[in-house]
Amino acid sequence: MLRVKPFPDIFLAAASALGVPPSECLVVEDAEKGILAAHAAGMRSVAIPNEHTRSNDFSKATAVIADLNALTVELVRKLGCSPLPGSVPAHTPVVPGSAG
Repeated sequence: MLRVKPFPDIFLAAASALGVPPSECLVVEDAEKGILAAHAAGMRSVAIPNEHTRSNDFSKATAVIADLNALTVELVRKLGCSPLPGSVPAHTPVVPGSAG
């Protein structure tokens, strides 16, 4: 049984299912509990606060950005992570569901 965030179980299960070490993962979260879970899993994280979570403590996040448009391949590289598979320009936003 997987525990819920802030426990790291769900992120560790995802990394295991993908065959990727946690240290090579980047978690994108909008809430403190998710950032705490990523930190506990040994993963880098990017916090994108929303109107309901702006007052959360994101001090454990690797980076805090304003919105998804700021999540670029350049930022992913700067954080020490490999970008999405394929070749994309450095300033291309990394948006879930987008072709890379």
